[in-house]
Amino acid sequence: FLSMINKMKLLFTNLFLTLTIIVSAQNFTELNGPTGGNIQTIQIGSDGKVYAFDRISQQIYSSADNGITWLKFGPVNTDIYTFLIDCNTFYYTYYSSLYSSANGSTWTRVGSGFRNPRFLAKHPSKSNTFIVGGPCEGVYVSSNN
Repeated sequence: FLSMINKMKLLFTNLFLTLTIIVSAQNFTELNGPTGGNIQTIQIGSDGKVYAFDRISQQIYSSADNGITWLKFGPVNTDIYTFLIDCNTFYYTYYSSLYSSANGSTWTRVGSGFRNPRFLAKHPSKSNTFIVGGPCEGVYVSSNN
């Protein structure tokens, strides 16, 4: 039994050291983030732009030059829990609802009834399948094919 515990300790130690080496091998450069700098969530679009939600200004910003300059991306003016980009459609969750926009200038509620939706994912091959979830509040799946 002790031999098994020692083997497990060795395995976890080796795994930890391997992960530490992999993570520490990454080089990160601080970007000139959006004014305010309280970034709640960030995404990279299919257009290569970086999109970031600033919680202080309650705006989504986009950068086409790897974070050197940032522009406001449409009116949001609300707290966003999370957002994602699928092709040219943008989605975000707020309070109990899911919203979408094709261009960032107008947003439409496309789902509701969630409790504390902090996580959002879209199925890669089923265009209308979303998964929404929150801490201690459940997971919801929608497939309106």
